[in-house]
Amino acid sequence: MDIDLRSFSQAKTEQLLKRFGCHPLAIIDTFRPRHPPKIELFDEQVFMLYRGIENCLGELKFDHMQLAMFVGKNYLITLHNGPSQGIENLLQQHFHKYLQQPLSWPAE
Repeated sequence: MDIDLRSFSQAKTEQLLKRFGCHPLAIIDTFRPRHPPKIELFDEQVFMLYRGIENCLGELKFDHMQLAMFVGKNYLITLHNGPSQGIENLLQQHFHKYLQQPLSWPAE
């Protein structure tokens, strides 16, 4: 699941992340405008926060964007504020073949 944060309100995105059992502090970090890159291991998922490349401005000059990822047994959730070439490449490579089970929406 790929969520461009421009498409949803913060409240709607937080609600979705809570339905997937994402850790409350990781959710807060997702929305902080600037946060150092990190990886946190939780019981049922891994949270990764890093800076991806948003635009190539020429010779070795790039605009960066914060990118958050929640990785669980059968899902990958990416959150970013704008288009991400890296995420687009991942989605085009059929990343779901690496998951242990088919994707499913969590029950309420």
